[in-house]
Amino acid sequence: MHKFLFLIAWALLAASLSAQPSLTVLPNEQMRLNVGASTVVADGAEWDMTLVMANDNNVANGVLPANFRRWWGLEIGNLNTTTGETLNILVTNTEYSDRITPVWSLDGGATSSRIPGPAPTGPGNNQNFQIVTPPGIASIRLWKYFPFTPAMLDAWMAGFAADPRVVKTDIGNSPQARDIWMLEITDPGTASAGKKRVWIHAAVHASENTAYFMAQGLVGFLLGGTPEANAVLQNVIIDIVPMANPDGSAIGNYRVNANSVNLENEWGAPYDSDQPEIIAMQTQIEGFMGTASSPGANPITLLLNLHATHSITYPFHFVHRPNWPANGVTQSVRNLEDQWVDAIRARSPLIDLGGDQFSTLSGRPFVESMMHDRYSIQPEWEDVMAITLEGTYQAGPLPGVTNTPDDYRDSGEAIGLAIMDYYGIVPAPPAPVDYWMIMGGT
Repeated sequence: MHKFLFLIAWALLAASLSAQPSLTVLPNEQMRLNVGASTVVADGAEWDMTLVMANDNNVANGVLPANFRRWWGLEIGNLNTTTGETLNILVTNTEYSDRITPVWSLDGGATSSRIPGPAPTGPGNNQNFQIVTPPGIASIRLWKYFPFTPAMLDAWMAGFAADPRVVKTDIGNSPQARDIWMLEITDPGTASAGKKRVWIHAAVHASENTAYFMAQGLVGFLLGGTPEANAVLQNVIIDIVPMANPDGSAIGNYRVNANSVNLENEWGAPYDSDQPEIIAMQTQIEGFMGTASSPGANPITLLLNLHATHSITYPFHFVHRPNWPANGVTQSVRNLEDQWVDAIRARSPLIDLGGDQFSTLSGRPFVESMMHDRYSIQPEWEDVMAITLEGTYQAGPLPGVTNTPDDYRDSGEAIGLAIMDYYGIVPAPPAPVDYWMIMGGT
């Protein structure tokens, strides 16, 4: 009898104790972590975890600048489903000092939200926080910020695959043979002659994920059927590359592609680049712009380069000094930048909270330089308003409330409205209401 009671007590004790949680980086889930150097140590009824960030592509230290090490994600498995777990987490080897409240998924990545509780604390660049997993949850996924994977991109694009206003084109393949998609959106029922063209590409730096959400919000606006959206589509052709660095997103790089190349700097000499992502986008841009002897029928006149940044509270634009030749841009292009920034601030409460940063374009490294030097300063083309818009990771439009993907989707909708305002497009007035018919008249 005593032996039987002992076995019952042992079984109950064993059931109350959890095995050590496991740490895993899942393929294609925008995850990057040095699992081999990370540790899990029991601390009474809790677990202390030290998560060591890894370099993009897991390259050796020194191959890439240390400040490229800014993204992490993982799955934590083998959790106690009876009582839940208390996990004390320290993220080390980081190269960002701002306190970004991480994101978790309790349903295998289908949905995600900020973890409960305050933002991480230090010391230094380390990120220190605690999470308590609910009972019934055997594993969680955890990221620095809301994830956006190639699978999420495909699922989103499937939602408008049959829409005649959208033409989806595979403009190239990444080093790991992933498709680089371009969405061209306009009203097919109106003639293209005289339409303005807007080019937008998102997340050349793969894990600057606010860029994806802005692209989603813009497309949602354009296809929403409002008078404003319809007016834009009747007057504008919008070309969007919603994931400019698909390999980087899939494998969890923050800044580079699968070849460990910072694609943004390739724009300094795009015709010499051997990176397929740049070749794909440059080829499309050049095709739209045409040549000096035969300019394109609908050349790009507005270009947005969507990114995200650290250590700044609210979204901002990189505007440019009007000091061309030397650096910067011409005064006429600078005037267009002011016109654009005013338009988007008037439409986006979140973007309106931020200021602007200045970029001198010294060395001409960015896509703005290519558009300015190859097209804006040539008499055969109109000035191109080309600018970088940076999202941020923590603050939202409401004081003390962290941002969400929907906040940036709202900013994407604001981009659509700002395009309308920038070009001076006036939506058609609503049709008059026939009150006689409403009342049953004949």
